[in-house]
Amino acid sequence: HGSREPVQRFIRNAAGRIHIEITTLIIPGKNDDDTEMREIARFVSDVDRTIPLHLSCYYPTYKYDVPATDPQRVLELVEIAREYLDFVYPGNVGNLRTPTECPSCSNLLVDRSGYRTIVRGITGGRCGGCGREISIPGT
Repeated sequence: HGSREPVQRFIRNAAGRIHIEITTLIIPGKNDDDTEMREIARFVSDVDRTIPLHLSCYYPTYKYDVPATDPQRVLELVEIAREYLDFVYPGNVGNLRTPTECPSCSNLLVDRSGYRTIVRGITGGRCGGCGREISIPGT
């Protein structure tokens, strides 16, 4: 029963001052529809289209027993969010390969599978393929 407004206000205030990444837990029947994903991605894009957005599968624990999120649904929502944002990542999707590609030239930047992450295509904060500035912490 929370409100989006304080979260959105914080994102607007923090963007440009500090590095931020946003995570949204995708819960079936709660926030897994295309329209809501477009609203979220559009809002983030209006702030800065390079803010990373993580969309994570929900798994039932403790007292909340909604069925687990289908990883395929998260991958579909990732594609919708990528219409607006440069860096969208699926999370909690098992050992599926979830690479990050350069939004300009599609060069492989970061290769991920499960919890294994290898930076491959970033040198000096730039894409090794086209030279676009890439702002991914730790690279």
